[in-house]
Amino acid sequence: MTDDSVTAWELLEKQQALEKMAAEKYPWNPDECTRHMGVQRQLLYVCQTCQTASGKPNAICYSCSIRCHTDHDLVELFSKRAITCDCGTNQIKGDPCFLRKIGELEKSDNAFYGHNFNNQFCECDSEYNETEPGIMVQCLVGTQCQEDWFHERCILGLSIEEEKAARKALSKPVESSGVNLLDELESAHNVEHSEASEEPEATGAFTTDSESEDEDETLPGMPNAGEFDAFICWKCLSADDFSEIPGIRVDRVTWTATDSGKRNKTVQTSLFLRHGYEKAISELAKDSPAVLSLVKKHPFLVEPEQTYEPPQDDDANSSIFEAGERALQNLPREYANNGIKAYSMMRDKLTKFLAPFASEGKVVTQQDVATFFSSLN
Repeated sequence: MTDDSVTAWELLEKQQALEKMAAEKYPWNPDECTRHMGVQRQLLYVCQTCQTASGKPNAICYSCSIRCHTDHDLVELFSKRAITCDCGTNQIKGDPCFLRKIGELEKSDNAFYGHNFNNQFCECDSEYNETEPGIMVQCLVGTQCQEDWFHERCILGLSIEEEKAARKALSKPVESSGVNLLDELESAHNVEHSEASEEPEATGAFTTDSESEDEDETLPGMPNAGEFDAFICWKCLSADDFSEIPGIRVDRVTWTATDSGKRNKTVQTSLFLRHGYEKAISELAKDSPAVLSLVKKHPFLVEPEQTYEPPQDDDANSSIFEAGERALQNLPREYANNGIKAYSMMRDKLTKFLAPFASEGKVVTQQDVATFFSSLN
């Protein structure tokens, strides 16, 4: 068997793997643009191809990312609230929205775009890099940061070099003396807040995962992923009174050099909300005017926020053959008959083409397959 040959079984396995991957990433029906639904929380993308052409940022809904911007360079933003789809608006330079079938470009309804819409994330304004170690967390509130995503190191105020040193220490075993190498990386402010987070909280307010086996290599000073359910960045935390809201508080320490050569220390606090925080905050709001005011301003603190998802795609968990069979059944009779005739003709030609290979026991190579389909044109 040559290097450019492939067995039918290998081809089938590869096709099934691709179909499974597509079903997991795109499980919804992409047949409806969300623009007519108005402002809402939804899954969004940024089309960098259209942004380059128009010079303007844009927000693209799930369906339009597939149907209108298939061959474009897209950046996934995940879910954001209070925004509409820009496909077919003056934010896009090019074709109108194919799904809405509008004749001319409309005016965008979005008043503001954060830096995420320029493919910049976190306090460091970096592009998302999926190969980067660690996790990024999205701010729940977003009034000051526009629901930005933050690196662990930036939440702690660490430089990239300091993060590398911390991760290197994480990979080392505990010293024989019994002293953990990570202890050397713990600063005083993290110790203070870790002690504060162990204080008793509202009865029944939160469930802790102290015995969780989900050990992840988060940076020292950061809670493990299993310990929290939501994150509020230091920017949004400073804009409202969250002092009575329980959770894990983490300090971001940064230093600024002065003209005299001294350094000024700045401490900014972020808040990680534990699992069940909605119930806890709801109970606190009954007795605290400050918490009640906070809840009225941000109702998603006590009520699960609805994020729009398109209807499930019936073809998402089907093979290409099954999806094609359903599509054929929905075609007008004339088109369906023509499709069946074309398929039968190709089947007969393919059978004739493969017959010599079968009789002589020859392997069908990629070049042979390419030659066959070229002969059909």
